[in-house]
Amino acid sequence: LVDYQANVNTIDILKFATDMKNENEFMNGLQQQLVPWMDKGEKVTNAPLQKPKSFEEARETEKQCVFFAKDVRKANKLLAKVEEAAKRLARYQTTAEQQIEEQRMRFKKIASVAASRVESMRDLLIRWEEMTKSVEKDALDFQPLTQFLKCYAIYFSSA
Repeated sequence: LVDYQANVNTIDILKFATDMKNENEFMNGLQQQLVPWMDKGEKVTNAPLQKPKSFEEARETEKQCVFFAKDVRKANKLLAKVEEAAKRLARYQTTAEQQIEEQRMRFKKIASVAASRVESMRDLLIRWEEMTKSVEKDALDFQPLTQFLKCYAIYFSSA
């Protein structure tokens, strides 16, 4: 009991409170915000894009891909904030760094898919538009048609 009393008297209450706050910020950011977003992000990127049947459907798919890519950028900022919170931890920093690295690997895969989908859909829209112009201009020259069909086949081969 005397040792306990001595420990209580020597504790820095401000440091203790700050340590608790930092630990809570890290755990909340990781478990309540980042991990659920990663779970959702993996579901989105694991689901294949639907094959567009018209130019308008392709444009809508591209908009959805861009919207998701913007969401990925927000998640990257969240990941950075969680990482900063981990650096302020008084204990368990190694464990926190391992958890962050695991989430960073998940994030890189999600971000890669998001970026390639935006690029692919924009490329498809450009080729679709070139094909449409070719129909009007030169009764559908083979080059725009074959480029469009090639892109469409590559981007939606597994869908």
